[in-house]
Amino acid sequence: EFRIWGRALSAAEIQAVMNVQVNAKAIDAALVEIVSPTRVAGTANVLTATEAVSVRVSNLGLNPMPPGTALNLSFNTDGGTMVSETLTLTSVLSTGESVSFTFSATADLSAVGTHTIDVGLSYPGDLQPINDSRFRQFGGSAGHYITEFPYIENFDSVLSHGTRPPVTWKQDQGDSGDWAFHNDAALLTGNSMPPFDHTTGVAGQGYFAYLDSGSIGSEYNILSPIIDLGTNAEPMLEFWMFSNNTSLVGEADNVLSVDIVLQPSGTIVQDVGGPFVSTALSTWASVRVDLSAYAGQIVQIRFRADLSNNQTTHDISIDDVRIIDFPSGVGQPPQPGLAVMEINNSFNLAGLPLSSLADGPYLAQATPGGPFDFHFEGQADQAIILLFGNLNPGAATFPMIGQMDIGGVPDPLTGIPTSVFSLFDGTNLSGLNPLFRTNINGVLDVFFQTPTVPPGVLTTFQAAIYNSGIGIALSNAVRLEIQ
Repeated sequence: EFRIWGRALSAAEIQAVMNVQVNAKAIDAALVEIVSPTRVAGTANVLTATEAVSVRVSNLGLNPMPPGTALNLSFNTDGGTMVSETLTLTSVLSTGESVSFTFSATADLSAVGTHTIDVGLSYPGDLQPINDSRFRQFGGSAGHYITEFPYIENFDSVLSHGTRPPVTWKQDQGDSGDWAFHNDAALLTGNSMPPFDHTTGVAGQGYFAYLDSGSIGSEYNILSPIIDLGTNAEPMLEFWMFSNNTSLVGEADNVLSVDIVLQPSGTIVQDVGGPFVSTALSTWASVRVDLSAYAGQIVQIRFRADLSNNQTTHDISIDDVRIIDFPSGVGQPPQPGLAVMEINNSFNLAGLPLSSLADGPYLAQATPGGPFDFHFEGQADQAIILLFGNLNPGAATFPMIGQMDIGGVPDPLTGIPTSVFSLFDGTNLSGLNPLFRTNINGVLDVFFQTPTVPPGVLTTFQAAIYNSGIGIALSNAVRLEIQ
């Protein structure tokens, strides 16, 4: 007997309140569940082109179903061709009992996007057709794959100290243990922890991923979200690592590696980056890993730490993980004595600083409200034209002047790339333009505050610096990204 506020309910009222069917039918085969595939929108597991489709059928009628009963089952994917197969009972299916069935045909759910599987049941004489169909939606999905770049994870969405990672990141359940997330070195028990989060630079603010060297094991893995590199020509992974072995010189390091997990196969490619050993520095260090071999593919990044050396004075931390698309074509190198441009300690794709004089293009980073510092070198007392445009290594080459690495297709008349713009021109006497000249030592330093703009690529700069010889020379290009 059902009661609400002490009053017994009639059968009609029960049906209305609980939305149940009171009067059972003599014959009622019901499709009660889609058992697999199991991934629903919002999860991080990868769906494949050959997903098994399994269902559970129940006898909700009053009459038992004898052996040999044929139940017609069918499904389609995304409204496509219907696949029909037969479930033949091998034994009596009594009232309330269930049986599972897996179609021999499979469903292709591999494409990025949201998919729907519709399943139906048909049984002659079934008196309750309302329970003979089911559907389920799955995300293969741009909403759950990373498809926009640069992709940035600074771990600051973590709500409290512990091992729960940011949404879409995953701890590996089959390894030696979990990474932790912290924001205050005072709370840590390790011997070589970072004094502060890299993103903020302030103790107690922001979070970083951390492994205490007191843990001992050969694998501590943390996995990124699924990343679709389909639109990336030259993807690169960058992250900041704090890895300082404070033990005596010569003792073994704990190490960190970067692996790639290919999707949807799950194949693991180890040591795409690393193993990275101690930096011997009590500060954060930038690490870059070339992912161009995986351009066009769907992958996950796995950070794998090995603490099996029993080294208890060597904690490992990571922060500010970024995936960018950074063209690796050979760009204009700095031209010492003629045209050099530096922005915020920039580096090229190989991780080499500007002082290496290696081929460009170079990459610089800035945070909103933070420093945005230019350093120019050339001949003494020469005008500087600061240009900007989209990065395009080798857009145009001018003998004795250099290679322009920004802009679009060269103008057929001038040979100068289109869509190149001037920010400051030291030959112009208006506004701030006259400040853009080298001093008597051939140097100019200009300091700005980074504007408050969303994370991502701001633009790429390249300088044209006058000289007393060939007239003008092109510096290396530097792409500026906002963190």
